[in-house]
Amino acid sequence: MTRTIRVALLLALLLGAACKKSAPGPQEPVPAGGSGSASAAAPVDPTPASSTVSDAEFDQIMHDVIAYMTALGNAAAGAKGNCPEMAAAIERVIGEHSDLTTRASQLDTDPTAEDRAEAWMKANDATARPAFDKLFAEVQKCEEDAAVQAAVAKIGSM
Repeated sequence: MTRTIRVALLLALLLGAACKKSAPGPQEPVPAGGSGSASAAAPVDPTPASSTVSDAEFDQIMHDVIAYMTALGNAAAGAKGNCPEMAAAIERVIGEHSDLTTRASQLDTDPTAEDRAEAWMKANDATARPAFDKLFAEVQKCEEDAAVQAAVAKIGSM
């Protein structure tokens, strides 16, 4: 799979949906009456959004995500192509790492999380890539198996 898909899966895990962007809130109604009643637009604040998660916390979450992906890949490989075993192994690892969901959920409100995750992945590609590659290689052996696909779908939405 491509690097973009790997990043998307990581972001799905961290943020609940791949490349999730905040949806715009309710829009103010446009005043009736033409151009004379339009109000001036508020200036855009060029200051970057501040993070709600410290660098140390963020780094630990990212390392734990890689450990999670490594455990998933090892579990899938341990099934040796037996799809029902692979699905059960993936489900087991998801359950064993359920605390990661709680910890990663703090990134839901961090406006810098996506950019930080992409930068972290680029800087740690040599560590992250093997974990993702192994998992994807193993899962492809059972890509037509509904139970494996259902288990894989839970990886990013634990």
